[in-house]
Amino acid sequence: MPNTFIHPENILPDVVHGYTSVVVSTGNKMVHCAGQVSMDAELNIVGDNLAEQMAQCFKALGIALAAGGATPADVVRGRIYIVDYNVEMVPTVIEQTAAFYGPGEPPPSTLLGVQSLALPGLMVEIEATAVLDY
Repeated sequence: MPNTFIHPENILPDVVHGYTSVVVSTGNKMVHCAGQVSMDAELNIVGDNLAEQMAQCFKALGIALAAGGATPADVVRGRIYIVDYNVEMVPTVIEQTAAFYGPGEPPPSTLLGVQSLALPGLMVEIEATAVLDY
């Protein structure tokens, strides 16, 4: 396994909040995925709430990772951009993130509140970087 997950003491507990604080990667192939939004291949916005839009973003991210030969388990860095973010959204973010990454340790991730995304109606955008050992 090219990635070592580290949970330093004396900083904000990470895994309970849906991310890991530090990952050390030793692999030799990196897969950089652009931010994925909640649109299907026909350019329709999918979902009218944060949970549904995050699920679509993660579906698209899974497809993008696979195109580069990676899986969610290979992700070492993620960023989530949410329009009009507020703290009440945290449980949804944790739930949807856990559903995508599954059991085990989630990657380091940054959650950013933004004013808007590329198109009206988009609530969330998710990007990731993966590292593989081949």
